[in-house]
Amino acid sequence: MRSQKKSCKVTRVALSGMTLIELLLAVAIVAILSTIAYPSFQDYLVRSHRHVALADMLRMQLVIEQNYDGATGTFDWSAVYDGSDCLICDSDPKRFQFTVAKESESDGAPYRISAVAQNDLSQHTDACFSSSDSPSNTIWINAINKRAPTACWQ
Repeated sequence: MRSQKKSCKVTRVALSGMTLIELLLAVAIVAILSTIAYPSFQDYLVRSHRHVALADMLRMQLVIEQNYDGATGTFDWSAVYDGSDCLICDSDPKRFQFTVAKESESDGAPYRISAVAQNDLSQHTDACFSSSDSPSNTIWINAINKRAPTACWQ
């Protein structure tokens, strides 16, 4: 009988992985991208919450107009505002505080709806408040659709 030579199959497994330099380079790229993206993301969040507040103000105005009493010539805003909180708003109260107030009717506007940007979640840093017609970080609209600051309503 012939002797069979047993041979072992040697398998070479290529190790795959990252070197320390490659890992550091990947971390540096992620850090640079996040440094650029984070402020843009924050600005996007602030603007999107402002748009929700604007929609809330317009919704409040619509409900107030629907509750106009023609016999007495008065507007009833008790369905939207209870004196301290907006009852129909989707906005986070930590971002905007809403008010509805009687306005002098010299310009024909019996009420004004206001939204004051709060400092809690940096809503007051919205770029639209940098204009001269919004010294108090307040967005408002009145019964005759006069609005300010104009930069916030665009």
